[in-house]
Amino acid sequence: IKEATCKYSKAILTCKRASSLQDVINPTSAQSTSSGVSNKSTANAGKNKKNKAENAPVVNESEKEEMEECYERAILSVLSGVGWLVQCYPETIAAEQSYVDMESFPDSSSISRILQSSRGSFRREAYNLVGKICQFAPSLILSESASHLKMAPLIPNLLSSEKESSSFSPLLEMVLTYFAALRNE
Repeated sequence: IKEATCKYSKAILTCKRASSLQDVINPTSAQSTSSGVSNKSTANAGKNKKNKAENAPVVNESEKEEMEECYERAILSVLSGVGWLVQCYPETIAAEQSYVDMESFPDSSSISRILQSSRGSFRREAYNLVGKICQFAPSLILSESASHLKMAPLIPNLLSSEKESSSFSPLLEMVLTYFAALRNE
């Protein structure tokens, strides 16, 4: 369960835009729209650029809004889900595999990017996730591996740049949990 959840979460969190999320969630529709709707259009390889322009899906304003809302819900759900996964399956000394050893765990760069997102909802959920990681999977924060989340350089910037009052509590909880994890090391 851990491996599959982490693999899916990693794929979702690497998406930077709603359009790239659609390609991850539904790869078959992305292939069918990019390859054209008929065999004639795929047979005319010399006219490929013209066919792609003609067969490109037209996205109106309401569809763009819907894609953005779907993107936001997906990212928030994945951040929350990874937090619950880490909480339900905490690292222990007897654990057969720590999260830092899992190649499929979401990249630290993806989490760092979301921590610095312009969307307050993303930042709040990322603060909650990092707080849970500090509590239940500290190897992701404290290890010396290349994949660990480097929080020390981020904290001053996060504290000084946060402008939304609704994000202060999760941010401070994350910072305090991080310092507690450092102290327990």
